[in-house]
Amino acid sequence: MHITFINNSKLKSSLNKITFPIDLAYLASYVEKRKIKTEVIDSIGEILPIKADDVKESNIIGMEIKEIVKRINDTDLICILEKNVQENLEPTLELIKLAKQKSPSVKIVVCDLAATRNYDQLFEAGVNYVMMGECEKTLYSLTRVIQPTKQKFKLNKSHKLNKLDKIKGLVYKEKEKLDMPELIKDIDFLPIPNKSLFPISNYLAISKNFTDIRTSRTSLDEDESILIRLRSVESIIIELENSIEEENMNNFNFTDKEFVSNPERFREICKTIITKKLDVNWVVNSGIAFNDLDPKALKMMKKSGLVRLNLSVNSESIDAAKLKKIVAACKENKIETICSFEILNPEEIKLPSIKKAIKQLATSGIDKIEFNNLKQIIGPNKIEGLKSDFKLIKTIRNPLSILKKN
Repeated sequence: MHITFINNSKLKSSLNKITFPIDLAYLASYVEKRKIKTEVIDSIGEILPIKADDVKESNIIGMEIKEIVKRINDTDLICILEKNVQENLEPTLELIKLAKQKSPSVKIVVCDLAATRNYDQLFEAGVNYVMMGECEKTLYSLTRVIQPTKQKFKLNKSHKLNKLDKIKGLVYKEKEKLDMPELIKDIDFLPIPNKSLFPISNYLAISKNFTDIRTSRTSLDEDESILIRLRSVESIIIELENSIEEENMNNFNFTDKEFVSNPERFREICKTIITKKLDVNWVVNSGIAFNDLDPKALKMMKKSGLVRLNLSVNSESIDAAKLKKIVAACKENKIETICSFEILNPEEIKLPSIKKAIKQLATSGIDKIEFNNLKQIIGPNKIEGLKSDFKLIKTIRNPLSILKKN
């Protein structure tokens, strides 16, 4: 069995920020560990770094779809992973159609992490299977059913469909009932993502040499309720050590808010890094609620390698006194502080609640305030009355200058 995984080109409207495709890395590494030949075509990673002018005339970021298809050779299964397939439907459909034109017999599976359930267009384009939600177990089970065999007697269609029907989270034309996949309860069971399958140096070039690491997983379970699973401290430390020793990386971005959601686990991670004398620098770009932080803990966090905190605030209600304490403690420990706002329209900056929050942040001494265009997160067509040319991404590097102007 040979699987070609594809990180497809993306519509600019569906892509808020270019980041390492960690979900695809987990999926590819999972089957690779099970002795399945694995190849990755990273349409976005291979064109990095890019400048704004490089994509100015196009609404798609990544390689041309026909160039991706040229790279697909001698594979049994094409696997395309999308966080939300409906938000990137146009490039996905084009890739499916061209891949089928080139190799009509190749099997194509799309992994839709958001489990949107509307897959008619995918099947019409030529997709054989869709996986909903968490995909690792589903994909491996699928390979066990469809893998080429040298046996004289192969599975007949009815027997094969019977086996496919038992794979939870798998959707195909003949399947009547849609169900969510069986989740991996202990996510320490997942292998460390094999980043060598990807053009990792290109991603490091745009992230100032910080590589992503995830300490938890959030998925829809079989009852379609949200289930959050945390990795153990031991598992996280092993990944840090592996990255340092095997990949010569020591700068890490913890991408999930759950990294600090369990204070006991968080303290143990920091203490273990210190005890083992791991030479690491780390940041949390996902946004930590400053109310959850203990100013006294920042000294330990700095000692364990923290260099930057992205603080999240509620613009309607800010505990100004505590915010000042957190920022002061960060400055004392030489930790950079950033606060990000996601907005729909430039005029929102003038709203009384936002202006008040900005002044409180500026007064606290925070290092940077960022305004990001939320249109790029949820798609321009979903926001009524939004100007299509709105592309505000602004950083205030000297927040105190706001106070001087007002």
